[in-house]
Amino acid sequence: MSEDFANVNVETKEVKKNFKFINNNPIWRFFSFVLYYFIAIPVVFLYSWLILGLRVHNLKAMRNVRGRGFFLYGNHTNYLDVFIAPLLTFPHRVYTVASADAVSIKGLKTIVLMLGGMPVPKDISALGSFTKAVRKRCSDGNGIVIYPEAKIWPYYNGIRPFPDSSFKYPADLRVPVIAMFTAYRERKGLLGALLPPGWDVYLSDPFYPDTTLSPKLMRKDLHSKVYSFMKEHADLSDFEYVEYRPAAMYKEHEDCDYDYEENKEPEKEEKRAKHVI
Repeated sequence: MSEDFANVNVETKEVKKNFKFINNNPIWRFFSFVLYYFIAIPVVFLYSWLILGLRVHNLKAMRNVRGRGFFLYGNHTNYLDVFIAPLLTFPHRVYTVASADAVSIKGLKTIVLMLGGMPVPKDISALGSFTKAVRKRCSDGNGIVIYPEAKIWPYYNGIRPFPDSSFKYPADLRVPVIAMFTAYRERKGLLGALLPPGWDVYLSDPFYPDTTLSPKLMRKDLHSKVYSFMKEHADLSDFEYVEYRPAAMYKEHEDCDYDYEENKEPEKEEKRAKHVI
């Protein structure tokens, strides 16, 4: 569960105390605005419509939170899923909590920050500044996107367990939470074999913190609701573009002198995944 298949081979740079999570320079903010609204949003919209075949279910859930602070939690199964949230919340901006790797790629740090990336620091001395930035963005009426699974598992159609620690923010700020699950569907027609799987994004109605509970239980309650929504929709996903097998299976395969494929039970007639990890 701790493995990441993003294959981003970068030397992670530590996010230190003096890291500028919010840049108030007017020139920087101008170019950030132009990049976000006039370049990124149009490109992502056209790509997701023409190539990904994006379908969004229950987009009306966003009406109740637009213009106010909220948190959006989604499964992390693609390199491009971080670009979908801005489409869902348009015209309001979203800021995405990311690993330090996102700002460690040479030449891309400024672009990542301008598009709303918020790297999580491991240095405790920088955690206060990070938390303050999250609170500020939320209080300004923006959405905060969190992928609690943390690691990218491309096209994985299940849900991995994740802790409730990231739900501390909406619990403390008393703001709503929306769960997002991205499923994949098989593409058909003449271009079906050439295009990647189609995307289906499911949104929950807003979940509100139960203020009658203690902060700790409030956090657990939000976690339970979000996880249950994701798990429910994961169980409905029947298209497996990538099959994930435990590494132990391959160890067993080696120990048995490569007779695993011969000895395993006959499979039922069903579609097989195109790729295996």
